[in-house]
Amino acid sequence: MKRYYEVTIAALAVFVFAVLTTHAVFAVSFTPTATEVLAECDEPTTNVDGSPCDDLAFIRFYYQKSAAEAPVMALQVNASSPSGGGHVSARFQVPVAQDQQADVQFWATAVDTTGNESDRSEVRTVRIDRLRPSPPR
Repeated sequence: MKRYYEVTIAALAVFVFAVLTTHAVFAVSFTPTATEVLAECDEPTTNVDGSPCDDLAFIRFYYQKSAAEAPVMALQVNASSPSGGGHVSARFQVPVAQDQQADVQFWATAVDTTGNESDRSEVRTVRIDRLRPSPPR
């Protein structure tokens, strides 16, 4: 089983995740707009042992709205090639009711062709706010 080690980098309002392999970085970002989230990543190109990646199958994006709820696999994106290196950009919805807000946790994983899934990237919490603005005073 190939394992992808994790390190997190945060930049301003965009949350960037990096999963460090021996030679390359698997970077992921989540940018919320209302209840839609833009997920982007650069696919890994090497395994933790330094060998070239030759069996990357998917990138999976997850979210969890509360500890009481099960994690949700929001999106699974096919890798650009088994050797990785492509850029993935996709959008998905996180259901938050009108007049509510939720602190939502996001993370990503890499999956190889035999179904082995990496550990989660560092989990980041983002507030999705659907509260109506207060009336002017």
